[in-house]
Amino acid sequence: NTGGTYSVTVSNVPECSGSDEVIVVFDDCTRLDADDNDLRIPQLGLNIYPNPSLGEFVIETSGLPAGEYELTLMSMSGQLLVDQVLTVTNEVISKHNIDLRETDSGIYMIVIKDQSVRLDGRVIIQ
Repeated sequence: NTGGTYSVTVSNVPECSGSDEVIVVFDDCTRLDADDNDLRIPQLGLNIYPNPSLGEFVIETSGLPAGEYELTLMSMSGQLLVDQVLTVTNEVISKHNIDLRETDSGIYMIVIKDQSVRLDGRVIIQ
């Protein structure tokens, strides 16, 4: 697998779908030998829904080890709207509610990171 920019389209019914780009960054790639295939490494994931949103949405992470992560949310012009600690208690799936109903409509960048992991996403606020 390689990092880069990937296009994603999500649809919940034929008339309702959304597209966006996801930026994947590998900060630390650990190589596993074929003999290590019995190890279960959780798949890292970031899901933001509903997206587009009216300002209330859920950030769902998967595969992040339990711990504290920095959550930042900023406008495309670089204005920082959220800078908080995100506590992950469950490596499988962790959900975090965000309320930005007082924020102007637009596209916003979401970054969740610590010293070894970084997840990037975007949310559209209508």
